[in-house]
Amino acid sequence: MSDVEDKVLSDVHVGCLVGIASSGRQVTVVSRFCIRFHQPSGKCVNEIEVDDDGDVVVSRDPSECQTVMIEHSMETTIPNVGQQVWPGALLLADFILHNSDRFTGLSVLELGGGTGLVSIILARVALHVLCTDIGDDVLQCCRRNIERNTHIYEDKPYVEGQCAQPIKVRELNWLEHDQIENSEGVFAWSDEDLVRLQKIDVIVAGDVVYSDGLTEAFISTLRYLMMSYSCCSQCYIATEKRFNFTLADLDAVAPAHNHFCSCMENLCREESSVGRFHLEQIPLDFPSSFDFERPPLLELWSLKFYRNLAS
Repeated sequence: MSDVEDKVLSDVHVGCLVGIASSGRQVTVVSRFCIRFHQPSGKCVNEIEVDDDGDVVVSRDPSECQTVMIEHSMETTIPNVGQQVWPGALLLADFILHNSDRFTGLSVLELGGGTGLVSIILARVALHVLCTDIGDDVLQCCRRNIERNTHIYEDKPYVEGQCAQPIKVRELNWLEHDQIENSEGVFAWSDEDLVRLQKIDVIVAGDVVYSDGLTEAFISTLRYLMMSYSCCSQCYIATEKRFNFTLADLDAVAPAHNHFCSCMENLCREESSVGRFHLEQIPLDFPSSFDFERPPLLELWSLKFYRNLAS
């Protein structure tokens, strides 16, 4: 039996690569993502404009394009998929861009932040962002991406309470989520970070469903955070339903997605004196801001926690 681990490659990077970035122990690459920040035109969609000669004036897309440069790995083993950019991250970024009112002026926590792309987009509208993941290689790469893309969010209007660093990168192990205050190292949580964590309004996570064990740990972490901190009642989760053919089923099945749905059903059926969870799927009726065709099996979920008034 071979000791070589299987590797996976996200097709998000196809056509986006612009260079190689050597970072210590590993060689990474840099991809360019063009983002269209749509601006309202103030005109009716069906309105036809003509010039003085009666010719139809071709309307231009009233959008502003900016470039985000993301350092990442190419193919990785399953445990290191956070070092790539995945479709769920782009879907979540699209949702944030076209539903900015859901995040404006709020404190947001990203779980499984990976390369930091979603947190960079969040920083355009959120009061501040805590971007979390695990492993020095992932976190160092995430920090570098944030530092090279400050132009995306540095010109936003000042909001009272805004800190000098709109994004902080911190380590959060889903298997030890209740031990955050005991973290150590470069990405350990400071007392100020812990205070900010207690004031988190919204949690986001993109493409974190691929391993049953980690899915259970992820949902356990959500449960802990949303039940422990009174401000946090909303989570948005982007997933992709990936099918694999198995001999056991003699069919193409999506076991990771099925396990995620099963765990979420159990969470929503749970009886607690603190409150209850509710999960619903969000329609993907918003446009894409990236030059990337969405896979047909992407899904976006809203998980809400309704706290009992007596708790």
